Amino acid sequence: MIDRVLVVDDEYLIRELLSETIQRRGIDVTCVDSGEAALEILKKEQFDLCFSDLRMGEVDGMQVLRYAREHHPDMLFVVMTAYGSIDTAIEAMKLGAFDFVIKPFPPDQTEVIVEKARQWVRMSEERQYLRRELIGEDESRAEAEPGSPGRPGRKRSTTKKTVASTNRENSRILGESRAIAEVHRLIERVAPTQATVLVTGESGTGKE
Repeated sequence: MIDRVLVVDDEYLIRELLSETIQRRGIDVTCVDSGEAALEILKKEQFDLCFSDLRMGEVDGMQVLRYAREHHPDMLFVVMTAYGSIDTAIEAMKLGAFDFVIKPFPPDQTEVIVEKARQWVRMSEERQYLRRELIGEDESRAEAEPGSPGRPGRKRSTTKKTVASTNRENSRILGESRAIAEVHRLIERVAPTQATVLVTGESGTGKE
């Protein structure tokens, strides 16, 4: 969930507009007017989402972003600037920014970003849950298979293995690495459910 948002901007009207728009969604908002103030509050408090201007005094938005990625890796970070350029956007995204917007932007764009952040957090939580389930299943299987002194090992069921093997043979995912094997296991685990699955990765890596 997105419960707390930090707004960092040296323009009063921008801070007020963002604060009012976000608070209408029932979210707690804290506003600061400089990068220095942002770093100070991030040393003491936790936030789920941060909107930060790019150009501000001695400590700019990129410096705040770098600090946030190091000390608050789970906090989503949105860079705002009136000095937008493709190079700046690419740099911000490479540093781990969640989104990049050019000022001025309408209030409804703020709402879109907040909703997108909420969906991202929800899907990330579901992904972590499924990963824990998968790891727990693998550990349980590993504990059940080996035999112990005076007790024969549990025989593995071949039915599930046969189905899984068939699915992999028909799969369009190619590869034999450990990472690909984990992908197949996760797919087999999730396929029968109604869970939302988030696929992430660099552009061109074959997420389709």
